[in-house]
Amino acid sequence: MRYCLRTLLIVLALLPPIVATVVPPLLQWFRMKSPTDIPAARVYPLSQTDPAVAVQMVKAKLPGLTVAFDSASNSLFVAGQPADHTVVAAIIKQLEQGPPTSTSDVLRPVKLRQVKLKAPPATSSQP
Repeated sequence: MRYCLRTLLIVLALLPPIVATVVPPLLQWFRMKSPTDIPAARVYPLSQTDPAVAVQMVKAKLPGLTVAFDSASNSLFVAGQPADHTVVAAIIKQLEQGPPTSTSDVLRPVKLRQVKLKAPPATSSQP
């Protein structure tokens, strides 16, 4: 019993330095980033879009993003934050939709010609 009491007093005496050295790393470990801040890699399969075009569009919109493509599987590989993946998904969706189908959405080139109008014939104003 005496030995246990002595051990307990020693542990209590040494506890503040132990707490000072052990607790901060534990607290830092618990303060890890939330899952929304952790970068992730995602694969975007493409069905209609050329992967090289998709890479070019994504890099133009998000220049700091890591983007690669595989032409064999026709897939786009993107590593970035979850917010970046939201933008990439929107770009891929827009590219995969293809050209507009209704005629109201299509811009058509039109040639315009300049027409010179002749002056109307002079009318005589007689009283």
